[in-house]
Amino acid sequence: MVTYGAETWVINKSAEKKTLMIFKRNILRNIFGLVLKDNKWRIRTNVELEKLYKDVNIGTIIKLQHFREMGHQHWKDDARTTKKIHQATIRQKLPE
Repeated sequence: MVTYGAETWVINKSAEKKTLMIFKRNILRNIFGLVLKDNKWRIRTNVELEKLYKDVNIGTIIKLQHFREMGHQHWKDDARTTKKIHQATIRQKLPE
């Protein structure tokens, strides 16, 4: 659900770290719950979450979706509007 439509996202490293990874860790903290230590409840650390849930980085998943979408565009009929947009180049008149 998190990556729905991600093939159209423009994402950089800072957005990946700040937004997606934080969101993923918050979800994992809700799933795995709190830890009881010395009669005190605490949230799990990032390292603990990584040990419990070994998965591909969410940024990698989004990049793979980008590549998959590029493959779909490559094999489409040349007359399709989406392929024309995908292959279009922006032409801008240079200042004189």
